[in-house]
Amino acid sequence: MIRIVLMISFSLFVISGCGKTPPPQPVAVAVPPGMTVEIYELDPTQDPSSLTAVHPETGKPIFLKTPPLIATSDVATIAEVVESPPLHSESPPLHSESATLQINLNPTGATNMATATATPSGQELAIVVNGVTVAVAQVRTQISDKMVIQGGNDTGEFQRQIGMLTGGK
Repeated sequence: MIRIVLMISFSLFVISGCGKTPPPQPVAVAVPPGMTVEIYELDPTQDPSSLTAVHPETGKPIFLKTPPLIATSDVATIAEVVESPPLHSESPPLHSESATLQINLNPTGATNMATATATPSGQELAIVVNGVTVAVAQVRTQISDKMVIQGGNDTGEFQRQIGMLTGGK
């Protein structure tokens, strides 16, 4: 009887990934009062109505078309997804965790985004959190009510801003 229990315990240990539990599912929350999430289309040249920002990866100036494509009022909920590297990876991870922001749009925001990305032509969108450009992404497919943005620079600013928005670390 003891041998059977030990074999079952060992089997459960192996099945569960060497004892590690999967990360918790993201909790979607409303954008906290006083904080902002905006998405802008990039303008290839400076225009009198465009805003000047800094590209988060290159540090070079970029120009944002105004008004924003998505304003905070178009965002239904946001969630931080923290992804850990694979448990049994052959190569060491570059980072131990990476922050990913999931943005869920309300019907107005979804309509605006679907219209703007209906024929994706590689246009670039800037994600601005609390006035800081945290990511620039190239549109490769139509987006409507949900998008996921992963931070790509090593400054930690993306992860810091996402944590402030979602109450994360």
